[in-house]
Amino acid sequence: MNESFKIKFIQNVICRMNFTLHLLNQKTFMKTEVEIFFQNPIDKMD
Repeated sequence: MNESFKIKFIQNVICRMNFTLHLLNQKTFMKTEVEIFFQNPIDKMD
């Protein structure tokens, strides 16, 4: 396998992993935001 192809392939894999992690993080973030909001809605009104 040629080197530049290998590097591109690895970058692609890393990029996909990062994207997946990013989406997972956003989901958990949204979830915690909503939970926090429902735990103390009065505090959030200010």
